[in-house]
Amino acid sequence: MMCLSAFLWISTFYMARGQSQELSFDSLQTAYENAVYLQDALALSKVYSLLTQYLAENPNSTSGNGLLYRVEREIQNISSAQERGKAYYEAGRDFYFKGDYLNAMEAYLEALNIYDGIENSSMVQKTMFSIGLIYNDVDDFENAKFYYDEALRMSKSNGDTTTMTSVLWANGFLHLKHGDPLKAIEYYTAEKELVDDFNDIERLANVTSRLGLAYQTLGSFH
Repeated sequence: MMCLSAFLWISTFYMARGQSQELSFDSLQTAYENAVYLQDALALSKVYSLLTQYLAENPNSTSGNGLLYRVEREIQNISSAQERGKAYYEAGRDFYFKGDYLNAMEAYLEALNIYDGIENSSMVQKTMFSIGLIYNDVDDFENAKFYYDEALRMSKSNGDTTTMTSVLWANGFLHLKHGDPLKAIEYYTAEKELVDDFNDIERLANVTSRLGLAYQTLGSFH
């Protein structure tokens, strides 16, 4: 039997090449069956994402829509809330990187609700950050800032410096993009203070470069 990852690769390949739709659906069907058999939440999330892409290109596919319904029910019925949240979170990431913000938001909100319910603060903060990235990409400043600030508050409380640096970088970029270089400098400076302790020359160089750009932008305003 071909392994699950191979079936997913075949499906992605044929959709990208625009070749046999039947083979693409067959590979998704088989990937779904394997994911259910293995009770693999991550694999289900990949099938969910790929199937949504397939249906965007074949909206009238009765078989495709039927399979989507089964995949959604399978995810909803995952007994472990942690694994169920993981399936939605990873599907959200897949949708986001494809530029499918609507489906990404829906998946992230499902994950956020689950993680909040089981009080997994680490994943709540990461999901909030991910939602903030979507709002940033669609130029919704207020909502992006809200979710970034919540993620930053929680990551500080959890002592998660990795998420903190990511949110500080994103908040700096958000404010610089929206014409507030002074606030961007504040966030980048806080990021640099954390990165100084990482002993990571590349990351330090990157944040220093961002600070330089923010100061340069600030100077152009005067």
